Amino acid sequence: MMRMFALVVCVAVALGAAGLSAAAPVPKREPVTTAEFVARCKSEWEFCHVKIVAAMTELNAVREACIPRDIKRDQAAVRVAYTLEEALEESPDIIEAGNYKGYLAQIIALIWPCGVVS
Repeated sequence: MMRMFALVVCVAVALGAAGLSAAAPVPKREPVTTAEFVARCKSEWEFCHVKIVAAMTELNAVREACIPRDIKRDQAAVRVAYTLEEALEESPDIIEAGNYKGYLAQIIALIWPCGVVS
C-alpha cells in the first residue's frame, strides 16, 4: 500500500513539473543579423533600447566613443536606432546580413567620436 502511494505521488509530481515547464514561455531568439535586430526594434523597443544603451556604455568606457554627459540615453538610443535603420535602407545588401553589434559600434563611434574626425 505504501509503495502504491509513493508511486502515485511521484507520478503526480512528475506530471505537475512537466505541465509547469510546458507552460513557461520560450524566450525569443537573440537576433544575429542587422535586419533581424531592426525588425525586433520595431516590435519590441525596450529590447532594442537595452542593447543600444549597453553598447554605448561599453564604447564610452573604452573611449571608442565619447558620448557627452548631457545627452539623455533614451534620445541617444533613438538616434542610433534611426541611423541603423537608415543605413539598412540605403545599403540593404551590405548591411542586412551583417552582425548588428558591429554596426552598432560603428554608428555610435561615428556619431560621438573621440578626437578629431577629418
